[in-house]
Amino acid sequence: MTFNRWKDKLKETTEQAKELSHEATTRAIDLSQGVGMKARGLSSQLMTEGKVMLQQALDATLKEIENLRPILKQAGFVIGDINVSITVPPHVMVTIKKFEECAEQLNSMLADPLSELNDTQRTVLSLLAKANTVSEVTSKYGYIFSEFDLTMSIPPQLTVHLITKRALT
Repeated sequence: MTFNRWKDKLKETTEQAKELSHEATTRAIDLSQGVGMKARGLSSQLMTEGKVMLQQALDATLKEIENLRPILKQAGFVIGDINVSITVPPHVMVTIKKFEECAEQLNSMLADPLSELNDTQRTVLSLLAKANTVSEVTSKYGYIFSEFDLTMSIPPQLTVHLITKRALT
């Protein structure tokens, strides 16, 4: 008789284990669906917040560029294109062209303690002044500066486009 009891107990325990397993599976499915819904909601919220942050960063960058425009003009440069890459943070590149010889003007603006240049303006003018010093080397090989690409990042970066003097004739 004890063997039959043990066998019955084993069947009962097996049935309880099946029920518990089914309950656990059902709860896990319910939880995963709830987590999935929460994840979608959170993803949507992050996308919205990311969009707002992207817009704010782009707005601040474009405002900085517009504040830079008159300073560049005074120094002998003009802004050509503005290229925006949509990333976080946005990648903004400004194409600058020199319309007159400007080395003396750049140096005097940078040396003037009362110039009221902000940090970005001072940095950009400094980069352009440094590029002017490199022109002595490039001109030995027949190259002149055609334009500059200013990447608005921290710190700003300046890329110089060279063309041959022969290309102008």
